[in-house]
Amino acid sequence: MDFIVLVLVNHVMKFAATNWKLLLSATFGALWSVVAVMIPETYKLLVNICTYILIGPLMIRICAGNNIKCVLKGTMALMGISIFLGGLLHFLYYNTYAGYYINSILFEDRMLMGFIGISVIVTGIMIRKVRVERQYAAVIRKIKCAVGDRNVELQALVDTGNSLTDPVTGKPVAVIEKDAMRDILNNIDDYTKVKYHLIPFRTVGCDDGMIEVITVDIMYIYDEKSTLSLKNVLVGLSDNRLSSQGRFQALINPQLYHES
Repeated sequence: MDFIVLVLVNHVMKFAATNWKLLLSATFGALWSVVAVMIPETYKLLVNICTYILIGPLMIRICAGNNIKCVLKGTMALMGISIFLGGLLHFLYYNTYAGYYINSILFEDRMLMGFIGISVIVTGIMIRKVRVERQYAAVIRKIKCAVGDRNVELQALVDTGNSLTDPVTGKPVAVIEKDAMRDILNNIDDYTKVKYHLIPFRTVGCDDGMIEVITVDIMYIYDEKSTLSLKNVLVGLSDNRLSSQGRFQALINPQLYHES
């Protein structure tokens, strides 16, 4: 139940918590529930204070990060959704046949309870994964870069956050993993021909730095309905992976679409 509530909170508050964080937070809440039941009734007030003042915010902290404002809003959402679901389940239990089925069938079959619980968790994870894949599919394009008689085909993300431009020419710069360009780079005998140079860049967690840039003869960006062909495109060579899950190896600067 904690996991379901946290999934709803994550959706309502638009947190970017992964399934593992949601599961960790739900496990933390479940462990506290076990501890709370074991505490004597005389300390019920203290248990309630810990539950609503300490445990709830800590559960949201796991999902939302260090932002105090987000934690406070998330905690309020957690309480609101918990109260709503609790009231709904109470109504269904006592005013429909749900109570009979739960007592007579569900609670009598532990294996069925376990199967339902696992099914709900797996279904939630699959739904979330499908949504993420659809979001990526909407902004991922197949591209081909060519230098001389060499070319590579890659998956690229149209990155609205990529505003990297060459400070001298003002031209937009696409970013590609250096390892993905090895076949082309290993066959360049004169780097002056590809206008090799360095430009400054800035990313989150790195105030400033320099990135290697070359010029590819042509870049094709494939869409479902058309193909964009661009000549003499500047490409920054990233030493790091651009996607931790390997979904893409390049970042397309949206300004490239205005260069055609």
